[in-house]
Amino acid sequence: PGPRKMKEPRVLLGSTSKLKVISNFINLRSDFETGATAKAFSDISKIHLESVAAGSEINEQPVGLEETLLGARNRLKNTKASKKAYDFVL
Repeated sequence: PGPRKMKEPRVLLGSTSKLKVISNFINLRSDFETGATAKAFSDISKIHLESVAAGSEINEQPVGLEETLLGARNRLKNTKASKKAYDFVL
């Protein structure tokens, strides 16, 4: 037999913005249905998406690409620091 499939994908999102939650859910659903990720999960119809407030540690309105990327890296770092058990962290 092949590798054992996991149940529904668990995703942790480092933002509580409704717009980001909805857009990430739509994109994840599409990716899981058509991509290689779908082969790893037994039920992609039940994506567990949790959002957490994760600080970017930069100005609320970043200026330039460098500051924007630093904020994204910081948000990812702070999301991972929540120590929650998830398959994917965004």
